[in-house]
Amino acid sequence: MLVRTVLELTRDDGGPAPIRGEFAAFIDPTATDLSILGRDVLYHFDLILSRRRNEVLLLAPNHQYRVELI
Repeated sequence: MLVRTVLELTRDDGGPAPIRGEFAAFIDPTATDLSILGRDVLYHFDLILSRRRNEVLLLAPNHQYRVELI
């Protein structure tokens, strides 16, 4: 099912990061026991996945990142 809504994520500075659009959604809350953020949302961002730190970082347009040895 597609749902037109606003997803509100939290930025690093604590402020809201609203994402408006039409997104696929389960209408049955027991359909899955997993937390799912689909490609229809992720396509709005560059994505960094860190399994070691257990983090998923979403970078909005006009942001950049650099990978360096520390």
